[in-house]
Amino acid sequence: MFATLDPEIEWRLPDSGMNTGTYRGHQGIRDLLESYLEAFEHFSIELEQSFEAGDQVVVFVRASARGRTSGIDVETRPAHLWTMRAGKALRMEVFPEREQALEAAGIGE
Repeated sequence: MFATLDPEIEWRLPDSGMNTGTYRGHQGIRDLLESYLEAFEHFSIELEQSFEAGDQVVVFVRASARGRTSGIDVETRPAHLWTMRAGKALRMEVFPEREQALEAAGIGE
């Protein structure tokens, strides 16, 4: 996966999630992903739909997980807004509401 990410990748998560804030670079993303592996015994993201807008791509996903300690199953359906540069992801921002990502990319559904 890291081969598709620019070394200066910026990964932004909303204030309403488990992890919040901005993670930078390959090590920042690695640390974030490891925190998910620690918290969940099962975690998956499935692509549902995508929209291209120039150097940006809006991706609707379905994320599901089972808490490692609680055993509780959770599911969310956020949108990811990817900004690409020279064939690599430079920035990824997660939006809890899909319409927000479409607006940020300047496209309508």
